[in-house]
Amino acid sequence: MKPGQHFRVNAPAVVAQTFDDEVVVLNLDKGHYYSLTKAGAAIWNLIIDGVGTREIPQVLSQRFDATPAQIEAGMGQLLAELTEEQLLLPVAPPDAGGTPPPAAAGGPNHTRLPFEGLGVQKFTDMEEMLLLDPIHDVDETGWPNVKRA
Repeated sequence: MKPGQHFRVNAPAVVAQTFDDEVVVLNLDKGHYYSLTKAGAAIWNLIIDGVGTREIPQVLSQRFDATPAQIEAGMGQLLAELTEEQLLLPVAPPDAGGTPPPAAAGGPNHTRLPFEGLGVQKFTDMEEMLLLDPIHDVDETGWPNVKRA
């Protein structure tokens, strides 16, 4: 992972939904789904908001009880897993003046959360059901145009 690297969701093959402090990610091509919680969910949401890897440790060090160096190390492992699973794709950084990092929540007396939840939980138990979806049997023009063998 390069400093200042940016990523994007591997759409349309990958969709995600945030529920409180969890992000559920679905890879429609493979039929796998994933769970990211706590710090992992926070990193995912910053990435999809267009924040680069250079800014994420500074933002999260104000929210979580960890130094920017600890966050950078954990973030690197998480992003390696997410790209290996083809959920995120690296992209060129935006031109100067791109997306500024969001302001950190809380003030000087804000209680920081434990820096945990960096692993990606992968589930394959619904693979057959998810791949039975007729969306996988159409060509690039969409339904009802069936793929030709």
